[in-house]
Amino acid sequence: MKIKIKANFQTDGDYSILNYDSYENEPRNKCINSNGNEVKIYSQYIHIFDDNYTFVKIFECDNADSCKMYARMFLEQLLCNISVLSSHYYLIKDFYELFYNGLTALNKNENYYETISGNYEGTELVIYIEE
Repeated sequence: MKIKIKANFQTDGDYSILNYDSYENEPRNKCINSNGNEVKIYSQYIHIFDDNYTFVKIFECDNADSCKMYARMFLEQLLCNISVLSSHYYLIKDFYELFYNGLTALNKNENYYETISGNYEGTELVIYIEE
């Protein structure tokens, strides 16, 4: 199984990604042994100015459950690292729904594409699955 996740954030200064530097400093390619299953993870992070972040992560493994587990962990961690200005609290609901629906599609082995509109045009979550 191969899962490709692309998350693009156009923040307009109303939210940010916490600990972004920790993502940038991760190895670009790594292998993890999960219960005897090798999971290959390819990463690319692009930070353009203060209000645009792009994450691309590819998970590849013969065992679908291991592959989906690491993809879910990445999405859950990324969601928890979104920091929203208190004046824009309603964005918390938008991000929760964006990621919840993406995780639901992932669990069903379905591709997913969704955006957040308004001032945040270009904010999107894409999940592509190859079996």
